[in-house]
Amino acid sequence: MRIPRRLAACAAALRRDRPAQALAYLDGAAFNGPRFNGAWRVAERGLRARAMKASGAPISAWRPLLDECGRVFDRRLARAREDLALGTPEGLNAAIARCDDLVAATAFLGADAIEGQALARNVRATALFHQGRSRDALRECERMLALLPSSPETASLWSGLSVNAASIACELDEDAAATAFIAVGLASIHGLGDDPDRIWDVLRIAADLDVRHGHFLDARRKIVTAVAVFEALGIIRSRNLARARARLATLEREFGRSDLAAELGRSALAAWPREDGAADYTVEAAHLWTEWAHARNWIEARPRLRRLARLAVADSSSRADFLIGLGIVTLDRGRFPTADRLLGRLVAWLDATAPGAVVARIEARRHHAQALIGRGRFEQASLRISEAAALVAASGEGTAIYRHVLARERGLLAERQGDPDGAVAWYLRAIVDEAWHVTAGSAGTESSLSEAIGGRDAIDAVSGLLRLVATTPTPERVRHAHEAVLASRGRATNAVGTRRIFHSEEARTIDEVRSELSRVVEWGGRLQAAGHPPADLADLALALAALDGQAVLAAPRLGEKAALTPGPRPPSRTLKAGDAAIDFVVAIERGVIEEGRLGRDVRLYAFVTTVEMPHPALVAWPNVAGQFRDLDALRRAMAEAEPEPELARRLNDLSRALWWPLAAHLPAGTRRLFLRADGNLAHLPFPALPDRDGTPLCERYEIVLVGPDLATAAPDRPPRDFLVVGDPAPAVSWRDRIAAMAREDESRVLPTGRLHGSRREAAAVAQFLRDRGRMDGTFLVGKHAARQAIIEALPARFVHLAMHGFAVPRGVRGSRPREDAVVGHPAPDWRAGLVCAGAEAWLTRNGPLQGDDDGLLLARDVAALPLAGTELVVLAACDTSAGEPVPGEGILALADAFLAAGARTVVASAWAIDDHETTRFMREFYAAHLDGAAAPTALRAVQSAWSRAQRNPRFWAGFCVYVHGET
Repeated sequence: MRIPRRLAACAAALRRDRPAQALAYLDGAAFNGPRFNGAWRVAERGLRARAMKASGAPISAWRPLLDECGRVFDRRLARAREDLALGTPEGLNAAIARCDDLVAATAFLGADAIEGQALARNVRATALFHQGRSRDALRECERMLALLPSSPETASLWSGLSVNAASIACELDEDAAATAFIAVGLASIHGLGDDPDRIWDVLRIAADLDVRHGHFLDARRKIVTAVAVFEALGIIRSRNLARARARLATLEREFGRSDLAAELGRSALAAWPREDGAADYTVEAAHLWTEWAHARNWIEARPRLRRLARLAVADSSSRADFLIGLGIVTLDRGRFPTADRLLGRLVAWLDATAPGAVVARIEARRHHAQALIGRGRFEQASLRISEAAALVAASGEGTAIYRHVLARERGLLAERQGDPDGAVAWYLRAIVDEAWHVTAGSAGTESSLSEAIGGRDAIDAVSGLLRLVATTPTPERVRHAHEAVLASRGRATNAVGTRRIFHSEEARTIDEVRSELSRVVEWGGRLQAAGHPPADLADLALALAALDGQAVLAAPRLGEKAALTPGPRPPSRTLKAGDAAIDFVVAIERGVIEEGRLGRDVRLYAFVTTVEMPHPALVAWPNVAGQFRDLDALRRAMAEAEPEPELARRLNDLSRALWWPLAAHLPAGTRRLFLRADGNLAHLPFPALPDRDGTPLCERYEIVLVGPDLATAAPDRPPRDFLVVGDPAPAVSWRDRIAAMAREDESRVLPTGRLHGSRREAAAVAQFLRDRGRMDGTFLVGKHAARQAIIEALPARFVHLAMHGFAVPRGVRGSRPREDAVVGHPAPDWRAGLVCAGAEAWLTRNGPLQGDDDGLLLARDVAALPLAGTELVVLAACDTSAGEPVPGEGILALADAFLAAGARTVVASAWAIDDHETTRFMREFYAAHLDGAAAPTALRAVQSAWSRAQRNPRFWAGFCVYVHGET
């Protein structure tokens, strides 16, 4: 009997529970000769060990056989991998032959050798792929992953095999297969424990697939998770940590956050292990491109370009990326002839050598068109844009994001050709196409909202549109530009987990979806009438028709999904006589070369809308970079108690520059202002600005800051009347506090000291609500004001939080590891929050975090709370309306998180506030509010009284009222 037949007979006897018969089949000369070795010995040793064990032999008899089986398998698999590493046809054939033998041998061992068989199939699939047998490789991957059961014990193996399978599928542009393969790895990632390299491998491939499908927020979330895993384990230097930070830096650069991207690029380079020598291309490229996007310093970039060029020559897969990046640098320097030659050759090279690199071919053509526009070769530029558009149309969903990007390029082309009408139409199309891409991409996934490339180019499209409309304003153009700006807003708020659809509001959600799609279809109709139909107009009409039959979103329970709201609705629909809505837009104009750097003009626009005006008015400021620097200085001066004469001078200068041009467009009789601020303008203390006659605005207007329109969660339980929190205790003994002060740096970022004034304030507010409001609720002070206690006391109709708040700027580092894990996080919704009882104890302890008892209520935590029944939130804490400015979105602050969670009105502070003065201020505010005045009216009454009493503005001007966009 031949060896395979004997092995099969032995395996069958073991299945019938006949170990003696199985051993008989394994006895004989066939299993002892010199030709019997390799893969068959794996099967024979394994089966013999199983038979001896089943027959009752002692472990000392069969265990050595099992160990030998494993050693022989490992040795044969290692040889197969060596053959694979050779990369020659002979080596690939030898690897496949060895793996075939191992697969056949392990098949006799059944479930005991599933892992070994999967490993052999993994090597075989890789060899088949390198042979060009792509379909066979994919089938082998499917067989491989079908073998393993899902369990924590196999998580590491699952992740490694799924990453290899997904990599093969990605190389073959089989996105569906790659997504299915990497889903296996994502499902097993929880079992990887403290293996950050394995976790990074899985998340890297998953993020790459998200980018290919245009889901950039999903990709960013996965990479942030990978970075957090390394940092949580205390890993400072690691190749994969450096690569993860580099990938995150690249994404942030595409989002337009150049300063954060540059910081991440530098940290990626710093994380590369010094003993490994120079960093690889991925890390060096992220460092160079992000630094260039941030500083545009040619002197510093030149040596880095040379170093990166050497790495790109050694790594052929990076050449296209390097040449595109070099072309962008050349364009930024205004060297259009050089960029024309470089990018033109790159287009030809990619077409000849890499026809499957669709994204690179689109990028090369797009930037080549910019070089041609710079040289005045408009017909050739138009041809390049058309070629890129044809590639987008032929490649399907993965490149759909480039539709509005290319529309923006056509707008730039029309502008340079002296065709303002055509430029306005193309810029409008770019904005509308992006709004539809955001809307459609959100229909079935929680992210897909702020598209990286599109987000940056949509901001450029808005900038170009406003520049043209401000130059040649007509009522129709101004109205269209205003609506386009509103449609382009509201994407970055998803960074704190907002924009959700919840199953409890299914009917209302479908109406909202239909409403938003109708708006975009209306815009598409306008552009079509102008001869510029958006690419997705037919799809929009179909989606709207489907919604009429509720075919889209047909699931019985929607769960949490991203809301389909491109931006806030025009405020003119809800304005009354005496109201004025002012929408600010900050636009960054690029293009001026000064001393080796690319200069940037920061322009400010504002749309003024009232019921008395037939159409919006557009106000334009040419360059406000200096005023924005003055605004930052004013905020610091307010927090640092600068003398009142100096504060008055700063306020007067800012009012003259920013408010007076706007006030001229307000009708007489205006009494209330609804402001949608943008960028750093949200930090401007509007109540304290003097009007032309010197009267502070709070004495003339009721000022309300408007947040975005958001679909919010219904509360899971009826809201109680109120929640009042004051003076959270640090929850550590005085001895521990003294010891902590002795051993740590005193320069702490997160505040943890006592707030005795806030205890009195909270007690007074709670008494006011009980006595005058006839309410009953929860009052938490001292050690009882813990994070979990606050969360459990919500929702409530009225929420008053008198405690430490923080909004840490990017780049600040903490003095303690746990503090640094919060303030050093790249996401702004981690770096803003409230300090609860127990925070100091958590910050000063060492060791891993146990659960969520960290004493910090972060913005990301707040945004997930169900506060739809909350009428008013008062944040009597420092910096609760301060945060990170985002172009086109305003400030991402803690107040926005409460609005995102569903609160209708939020009172917050723009800077660090005084404990005792705030107590007096809040008493007067609640007295007016409980007497029947709305929150904005009550706040204005107190601010006006304090202003007329000539109280220092730092005590009252920082408080602002924020309302939900639908309020």
